Amino acid sequence: MTYHTQSPDTSSAAEAILIAGVRKFTPTRRLQIMNSLTGSTRRLAWRQFRARHPDLPEQEVRLLWAEFIYGPAVVAPVRVWLANHQSK
Repeated sequence: MTYHTQSPDTSSAAEAILIAGVRKFTPTRRLQIMNSLTGSTRRLAWRQFRARHPDLPEQEVRLLWAEFIYGPAVVAPVRVWLANHQSK
């Protein structure tokens, strides 16, 4: 089996150095990096999602976002609760 680098613009030697460095990280540091990358990805995704719905009220966009992430079945009770409590 032939090894291929994870990125086509990275040499095998450079990737080997990178992987060796990552292997030296403590589990805590690995989790910190993962958490940071996850947060960055979510923020970028949210901005793009919000930009696709510029005319909708913020609350509706947030509900659509929650449906996208968690599914309509999870958000449906929230919509019902909001409908029952916002007009009061």
